[in-house]
This record gives sequence, C-alpha cells and structure tokens, in this order.
Amino acid sequence: MKIITHAVIKGLIRSDEAFEIVKENFIRKNEWILPAKTSLKCGSADFFNTMPCMMPAEGFAGVKMIFRRAGRVPTLTSKIIIFDYVTGDALALIDGDYLTVLRTGAVAALAAETFALKNYTRLGFFGLGNTAYATFDVLTTRRKILGAPPLEIYLLRYKDQAEKFIERFRHVENVKFFIAENYEAVAENSQVLFSCVTNTDDLFCAAEKYPAGITIIPVHSKGFQNCDLVFDKIFADQTAQIKSFKYWEQFSKLNYRGEFSDVLTGKIEGRTNDRERILSYNVGIAIHDVRFAFEVYRRVGARCENFDLKSPAEKIFY
Repeated sequence: MKIITHAVIKGLIRSDEAFEIVKENFIRKNEWILPAKTSLKCGSADFFNTMPCMMPAEGFAGVKMIFRRAGRVPTLTSKIIIFDYVTGDALALIDGDYLTVLRTGAVAALAAETFALKNYTRLGFFGLGNTAYATFDVLTTRRKILGAPPLEIYLLRYKDQAEKFIERFRHVENVKFFIAENYEAVAENSQVLFSCVTNTDDLFCAAEKYPAGITIIPVHSKGFQNCDLVFDKIFADQTAQIKSFKYWEQFSKLNYRGEFSDVLTGKIEGRTNDRERILSYNVGIAIHDVRFAFEVYRRVGARCENFDLKSPAEKIFY
C-alpha cells in the first residue's frame, strides 16, 4: 500500500483534465455503486463524513473521509483510501485536500457550462478561499478552450481576499474584476453565481435580488434556503443527499427536476429559456474523489513509499 502526499499530487492532474474526468463520471454515474454519504456532526458546524463508492467495471473502489473543524487552516481536511475491487487489497492512502478542491472546482465549472445562459459574461463569487481559486482556474481554462466571450467578475469584499484573488489571476486573459461591498451587489450583477462560503447560518440575499436568468451554484449549500421554493428549477448531484434540506418536502414536488447526470445524458432537460432561475446543488459525491485518487495512483507508479498494513499505526501516519 502506498502513501501519496500532497506534494506528489499537486499539479498531477491538469484543470482541463479535471473537467473531463468529472463530466465522464457524471455521464457514467449509473455504473458506480454509490450510497449517500454518512455525516457525523461534531458541534453546530463541524462534521466527519465518510463517502464510499465502487466502480466494478474498472476494478477499483474507495472511500473518502473528510473532517471540517472551525479554526483549522484549511477548515476542511480529507484522506482517500483506494482498493482493488477484485482482491480487496488496499492500494493507497492518498491526501485528499488538493483533490477535493480540484474536483469541486471542476464540478462547479461543469455546472456553469451546463445550466447557465448561453454565452454568459457576468460571474460572481461569495467566498474566495481555495475552492473559489480552483473553480475559477478550471472555468477559465475551459472557456479559453471553447473560445468563450470575455468575463466580468464580481467579488465580495472580505478582508483582503478579493485583492489577493485578483493578484493571483491577473495573468488570465479576457477577464475584468470588480470588488463589491455586499452580497446584493454581487448577486444583482451576476448571471452565474458561485458560493464557496464553507458555513453560514444566514441567508445571503432576499430572493428577489437574484435576477432573471441567474444560475446559482452553491459549492457549499447553505445560504440559499429562501430560493428553494421560488426558483424555477433545482438540480442536484445526488438526490439522496439533499433530502435533509429544510424545504425538501416542498421543493421536491414543486421545482426539483432531478440529477445533474440525467441532464448530461439527455434524460431530462436543463435550462429551457433565458429567464429561468436555476439552483445547482452539488453537495459532493465520492465518485469524483475516488476516480481522481485512482488516476493519481496510476500516474505516480513507484515514486511513493509502501508500508506494511501490519506495521505500527504511527508509521502509517508519519
């Protein structure tokens, strides 16, 4: 069994590859064995989630374990274990932090391409941490490949995060940044809005502040409960994972249309006109993390240390 660390993983999967991997995973979602995640609460906002899945057709399985701890930097941390599906042997213990951010950004970028207005030009962000960086990187890489039109980017001012974000991406062509002083200003100027705020007990905006045609992609799902009953369409990466939402019983019958994968495979329609307000809840499914982890394992070959599962536990987590 190998230990594969953050230093080995970073940069191993390009942004354009990440986009294609998550798209293929969604299209092939029915080939995976994928139960809903198990979430153990550790206080009001912290949690420990376990996310298993198997891909029998390709001979591997895995489980992602993720902790959220307030005050930790970064707030979220995770590990992934992958297995040989046939033998049951553990193949690798892999640092999940970078892969989580990368796949989350890739899924968010795919959601924008799938549900947003055609040729949208105005993009907004709530929250400017690592996930926002990954989302923007994958999205702008993808748009460059497609030859998409220039973007206006509206960033919520918080400490010096907006300035740092602009500096980090100052090399990106065909984008112009604006810093907004409040949530409403970001929302009102956005055709696509990403929320990368990891936790909030508040609603971001009154529902009427979100303009016609907007697509909201809550990378972390809180803050939009007031939109659940008034937006035209809601989609999710996995239906089972949003059944705990506050208004599920109402919006499941009102405006929930189905899973992201079914839009990509043409089983259901996504956006059908330019005035629809759409929510794309992608709570996170393990098939992406485990697929990324297996790809990393395949690429690193013999470069990472092996350890004996019968060795003392302290050797495993050195």
